[in-house]
Amino acid sequence: MHKGLTNRQCRTPYLAGEDFENANKTIRGLNCSPGPWDSGRLAGKDLEEFRKVIESRERVFVVFSYATPIIWVFPDGKEYRVSQKFSVTTSKHSGLFYGREPVCDGKPYNETTCSDKAAHM
Repeated sequence: MHKGLTNRQCRTPYLAGEDFENANKTIRGLNCSPGPWDSGRLAGKDLEEFRKVIESRERVFVVFSYATPIIWVFPDGKEYRVSQKFSVTTSKHSGLFYGREPVCDGKPYNETTCSDKAAHM
């Protein structure tokens, strides 16, 4: 597991499907084995979708903001992002993992224009 990362550094293990945790322990990404998982503050459609994953007994990669799952990635690479809005911080956490392609400064990654190259190495 990658531990003690900055928020931006969490993107690299996310793209690789590797477990991670930021330094503040507010963002975690985990390869979750089938079983009961905490659904945090999920409600409505997002909670229903998360329950389907739990019931399917499928192994998925889940990104948590605090205790709430905000993204889960299936073995085929498809991802589900919750539509609920929580706090400003959780929205920022979700934005770090937008899409499966590398991004920097909110745009597709380009090593010549990225202001934080270290986060992509």
